[in-house]
Amino acid sequence: MFNQTSRPIDDKVENQFQLSIQFWFYLIKIPVTIINIIGIIRNILLIVMLIVLRKKQILSDAGVIVLLNEAVINFQASVYTVIYTFTDLNSLPATYGDYEWVRILICLGWHGQFAYWTVYCASVFNEMILAIERYVAIVYPFHHMSFRKRLQLIIALNYIGNIIFNLPFFVYNDYDSEIHICFARLFDGIYILIRWYAVAWSVEAYIIPGLGLIFFNLMTIIKLKHSDKILDTSTSGVSSDLKNKASRLLVKTSITITISYFLTMTYINYFYVAQTLEGFYDPYDIRNVIGIGLATFHFSFNPFIVLFFLPGVRRFLFSFITTGKSELNIS
Repeated sequence: MFNQTSRPIDDKVENQFQLSIQFWFYLIKIPVTIINIIGIIRNILLIVMLIVLRKKQILSDAGVIVLLNEAVINFQASVYTVIYTFTDLNSLPATYGDYEWVRILICLGWHGQFAYWTVYCASVFNEMILAIERYVAIVYPFHHMSFRKRLQLIIALNYIGNIIFNLPFFVYNDYDSEIHICFARLFDGIYILIRWYAVAWSVEAYIIPGLGLIFFNLMTIIKLKHSDKILDTSTSGVSSDLKNKASRLLVKTSITITISYFLTMTYINYFYVAQTLEGFYDPYDIRNVIGIGLATFHFSFNPFIVLFFLPGVRRFLFSFITTGKSELNIS
């Protein structure tokens, strides 16, 4: 009699718990969606702005190429995250016969998050490429022209390398053709290798770019500080003040980018590795959605921060917005 009466109570509590999870899940979707919409708009404006700044010769061609590539990648990341947040293959009508391969491809390639993690990795490596570009331009200015000639090849290799590296995400999900259901795969048997891949992925997508940002930005800052000391002793007046101001802006940019990277990327990488090592990875777990929201926040604001801190750009933008004119000539 106790078991018969207690079971409905347990079911009621369990249903309330599931409804509570769903409520918080959809509540989390609101700020994540807002961040991504801002990211989409911001990166579109950034692309237009970079084209204008390149025509005005305010930014170097090498800097524009890397920033433009970053804006395009981050635009894709924001679009993907919006779609991920509101799509579920299992809620769509079932397909049969010749069209079943479409659902299988969506399950393995899309819901396994291959597309998102590919642009994620390409974006964080592009940030390191931007840090290297500044490093070469300031520390080894005579080699900057040769680096610029190889820049498009470096960007292409970044895309190709990360497409290949993220191919294992195709086996994160499995598809049941009989009941037309896409579900997360358990990492047992041969798929236990995915646990080792998760560790390797974190090293490639988090540790290497993070250490690269620290090293190249730190070396750039040291070089700028050394140059400022020489400038202070050899020159004076307006030219020295402008040079020091430009150096300080670049230092602020480097520090801001590095701090933003570790604040927003640490959580998502920790959660991904921890859950995968347990033998299961659910891309639609609420904790994963929060992590992707943090990563997208970084992708949405990071390029604009880099651009806004560049010497001369703020004066140009302020003049363009307030007067509608862009005759300002800033080198």
